[in-house]
Amino acid sequence: MKHLSLFKKLSAFAIATTAAIAFNSAMAATGTITAPVDRIMFDNDLYGACVAHFPAHNPKSVLPGCADNWITFDCDAQFNDENKAYEMFSLVQMAFALNKRVRITFTDEQTHNGWCVAKRVQLLP
Repeated sequence: MKHLSLFKKLSAFAIATTAAIAFNSAMAATGTITAPVDRIMFDNDLYGACVAHFPAHNPKSVLPGCADNWITFDCDAQFNDENKAYEMFSLVQMAFALNKRVRITFTDEQTHNGWCVAKRVQLLP
């Protein structure tokens, strides 16, 4: 009888754990925008240090958990590797200088002051 009770408890724990993981995964999402960059900014103290502004395609319209129009590249390395963050930001700076578009994948799981964090950047022709 004790073994059956223990089995029920373990089963309930497994179900609860699986549900918690699934719920957490469902809450954190990724989104993608393809857009030109109209502003870039570097800040020592806020926003993950390096950010870009996308007026044509608001990240918030893709992921409501994101703040309006800006995406951070996390150059202060709170979520991304510092070198990779600067490389992503370099591609965005190049797009800004050349008046090109970028395709950015970002997540609302990680934010700086509400601004979602980029995970992938592609410079487009």
